[in-house]
Amino acid sequence: MFDILFEYFDGTNYICKDVKKIVIPTQSGKVSIQGDEILQYQFRIHSEIYLYSDSRCYTVSCSNLKALEVLKK
Repeated sequence: MFDILFEYFDGTNYICKDVKKIVIPTQSGKVSIQGDEILQYQFRIHSEIYLYSDSRCYTVSCSNLKALEVLKK
């Protein structure tokens, strides 16, 4: 599981906890990233990102996104 921290240029932060899967829409369809692939993936996100845990589902806007930090638990 992973905690994903989103840091925006306006100084706000948002954290998604216990993430097991990330889905990113691309021009050629959706990309699904799971497990340790999350640590290896080169994130190039333009619109939004979908994150899934056992008990939560997140949709996060990437507009004005400055940085994304992945923390393995």
